[in-house]
Amino acid sequence: MRKMVGKRALRFGTMFERVPPAYPPYETTKHNNGVNPTMSKKNASLQHGRLFFLFILILLIFFVFASLLVASQQRNLLLENEKQHDNLEFDLIGEFISESFLKNDYVAVRQFLQNWSEKREYIVTLTATAKNGFQFVNYTRKNPAENTYLVKRRVSFSQDNYLDLEIANDLASIENIINELNWQLLLIFSIIMGLLGFILWITLTKIALIPLEREISKRTEELRQHRDHLEQLVLERTQELATAKEIAEFASRAKSDFLSNMSHELRTPLNGILGYAQILRRDKELSTQQLDGVNIIQQSGQHLLTLINDILDLSKIEARKMELYATAFHLPNFLESLAGIINMRAQEKDTTFIYEHNNALPSGVEADEKRLRQVLINLLGNAVKFTDQGTVTLRVSVLNDTPPTPKKIRFEIIDTGVGMTPEQLDKIFLPFEQVGETERRAAGTGLGLTISRQLVELMESELHVKSELEKGSTFWFDLTLPVVTAEAEFKSSRRGEIIGYQGKRRKVLVVDDKHANRLVLHGMLKPLGFEVIEAVNGKEEVEKACEIHPDIILTDLVMPVMTGFEAVQKIRQMPELKDIIIVAASASVFESDQERCKIIGCNGFLPKPVEADRLFCLMEKLLKVEWVYEDTKTETIEESSEVGQLVPPPAEEIAILFELVMDGDMRGIRKRASVIEQRAPELFPFARKLQSLAKGFQEKQLLALIEQFKEGGK
Repeated sequence: MRKMVGKRALRFGTMFERVPPAYPPYETTKHNNGVNPTMSKKNASLQHGRLFFLFILILLIFFVFASLLVASQQRNLLLENEKQHDNLEFDLIGEFISESFLKNDYVAVRQFLQNWSEKREYIVTLTATAKNGFQFVNYTRKNPAENTYLVKRRVSFSQDNYLDLEIANDLASIENIINELNWQLLLIFSIIMGLLGFILWITLTKIALIPLEREISKRTEELRQHRDHLEQLVLERTQELATAKEIAEFASRAKSDFLSNMSHELRTPLNGILGYAQILRRDKELSTQQLDGVNIIQQSGQHLLTLINDILDLSKIEARKMELYATAFHLPNFLESLAGIINMRAQEKDTTFIYEHNNALPSGVEADEKRLRQVLINLLGNAVKFTDQGTVTLRVSVLNDTPPTPKKIRFEIIDTGVGMTPEQLDKIFLPFEQVGETERRAAGTGLGLTISRQLVELMESELHVKSELEKGSTFWFDLTLPVVTAEAEFKSSRRGEIIGYQGKRRKVLVVDDKHANRLVLHGMLKPLGFEVIEAVNGKEEVEKACEIHPDIILTDLVMPVMTGFEAVQKIRQMPELKDIIIVAASASVFESDQERCKIIGCNGFLPKPVEADRLFCLMEKLLKVEWVYEDTKTETIEESSEVGQLVPPPAEEIAILFELVMDGDMRGIRKRASVIEQRAPELFPFARKLQSLAKGFQEKQLLALIEQFKEGGK
């Protein structure tokens, strides 16, 4: 039989079994019944002719039947061997793309699969689909095939990461092989038809099977060699992957070290900037212009800190080290505070911000307040950024308004901005991808939506989006939150600014090698009545702790001479100081650093830049201090003696202020107050009152104040 040719023919090691003769050798029996020998001879010849014809007919039927069986068996075996080869190729594909897929190098995965498909002529189509339904590759051969067979395989890289591969192979080559074999059988049949007898049958059988056996042996050997080659190739690739894994792990450690060092270096100067901004904001002697300048410094520093945190958060999410910490908090106050922040941003762009909620909103819920705020600020900030005119709406509603807890709450962010095309929607959740106009993309890192989606998924929900170009976008997600009914479990009202504490005077040891960092903590604590002692390294920390026995130590971790880690360990080994409260204040905010602080004996961790509220909350918890707050209870205009002392501006100015209040334009009121305070010294208290109420978005108090002087002027 003719040997198959071409690269594809070599891949088939088809195993054919020897086909036994379907019928035993035909034997004629001589009969002598007294008939004329001549007639007997004629009859015998006729009988032999009939038998020969019958033999040929039976042989033909057998041959047709055998041909069908052989062709079917050949087809099945060829397909089976083809599938075995496909499985080997799937294994190789998994080995080749594993590293790139785990490193989220999807471009390399897509390029590899595309090249793989193009180099194999028998592949008609190839699709690769990720777990989330995203289709990496959808390859289709230029010339279609009439007959194909489909092979599917799931290539897993980890418990949660896999790729579904689907390949359609061309059956034309297999059909050609079968057709060639059929023609070869027909050729043999033609030879068989010219031969007679049992010897010819035996010879025919030999002729039919010997070439097949040789072909089988040859292909079996080729398959064995191919298998050995694949095993060697897999071994080499395994070794290469092991080496690549070591390199990747080293690169990952280098990346973590780099991010940690950069985070520390960037946060350290920010600690001085944001720390002193918080201290200056507490100064009651600042003018409105000065206070605005301090606010700009703090907002700019806070924006830079947000960008740094975005990059760190993404690295935590990629390393699967991000965790949620649920606490009880007052949901309405949380949302109102958020609305105040976004309203200020919207007013800077002359965009209308609307906050809507239904009456079924629970007072107290349990969730990760910090991460929920991060998600909402990211989404609302994007909405404001891409809305030049129109409205941005935050709509919060309860979906299951039933007494049992928990509550399913929907958060919707709706804008009437520029909107997005379907192509842009496919990209917005990818890291470092920014869509829209260049001047809009310039603000931010391109990580906000990526981090928001990941955080929402950590909260066991899904971030949805719908958008239409030039009409706006809507983002929404649903959270199932436990309801906190006990008022003691969350703070339901805002208290005033901390101005001191009750009880004996407490000693605080502040340890930091940076003078600016020590001044920040000194400036936050000294005005409240704390005795603040400073040290510049771990060695001084141990010495002064032994000397003064402070109530609490706020220590940096990375310092010369002796690190904070070493100092804390030495202090914990001293019986007289082992119970002292120690808080690590560091710009190193990775979980590994915080965990190490716990191990060596720190009672708390304070990240830099230091937030005054967070510092005071930590000291309240650890020192059990009872804070003294500035009295900020809202007084009605009639009850406040202050109003009687205020000198109002002229009636036309009051009318302008009344219109601004009715429009809800807090920004306009603040600008007008700046103009009023420059007119005459006696108007300064009135202007400061306007500034204070406008910054707090206290519209009712503003309206009452303006209406009283408006009515008084009539």
